[in-house]
Amino acid sequence: MTLLRYLYLDRAAEPSMAAVSGLRELEYLRLELRRGVSTSFDFRCDDPPLRLRELIVMDAPLGSLAGLERLAGLEILVLSPDPSAPQGAPVDLRPLSRLERLQDVRIVSDAQFEHISVIEGLPRIERARIGGWCGDRPAGPEPATTP
Repeated sequence: MTLLRYLYLDRAAEPSMAAVSGLRELEYLRLELRRGVSTSFDFRCDDPPLRLRELIVMDAPLGSLAGLERLAGLEILVLSPDPSAPQGAPVDLRPLSRLERLQDVRIVSDAQFEHISVIEGLPRIERARIGGWCGDRPAGPEPATTP
């Protein structure tokens, strides 16, 4: 078993999580794809890195988020697709609903999104920027209100 905990892949040619299948101790992953990749990123993985806390994917066309729900330890998710990539169908955010540890999600995209309300239901979310939508929540206890 590989004990790799931090991985940065630059100019990756394959828009998928396949490269990290079996890296169970991985905590941080940054993938930057080569410009011009036209296939949507595939978050599905046979043996996902279950300890992954931070995932950053740059320049990958945005499609389905299916597979992200298996990354139960994920706290930070940043997706910044190639702005020149064609926009496909609206992106369904429901796979994020199972990420109970997610605190920060940033998806820098002009794509359309479905089921954005799942973000508001995440128990630990503090910062959310999805397209033009912002759902930041102050960290810590709720402030007291006066009548």
